[in-house]
Amino acid sequence: MFQEVHPVCIMSNKQQRIRHKIANIPLGVKIIVMVCAGALITWSIAIDLDKKARSNLILQARFISHSINQERLKKLSGNMADLNSPDYLRIKEQLHDICSSYKACRFLYLMGKNRDGNVFFFVDGCAVGVEYRRWGSRI
Repeated sequence: MFQEVHPVCIMSNKQQRIRHKIANIPLGVKIIVMVCAGALITWSIAIDLDKKARSNLILQARFISHSINQERLKKLSGNMADLNSPDYLRIKEQLHDICSSYKACRFLYLMGKNRDGNVFFFVDGCAVGVEYRRWGSRI
């Protein structure tokens, strides 16, 4: 009664040649091409996410830097005498407040460079009286 209908695919000669060439490529080569394409796309996404994360960190650092009184900062000398200075204590308190308000922030430091080019820490964001040491550091 009913005739069976078969789908007909109409392709040009060029399309048929391309399809034939692809069909004759070994499976291993196809897998290698797919893995390489996937790796390239993943790498591209990782680069993009890294750029976004870095720009977000820079933006947060700028916000934090604007919240610190520059005049107080200029009064710091970067030596042990600063530890009892009201300017040092106020900046330390500000850094602690900022660090505790950001959930993603664990530590906050204010760093500087001396005349020799060595990097040192002006102030840390730990609470006043709390002394933080990394595991394995000497006391």
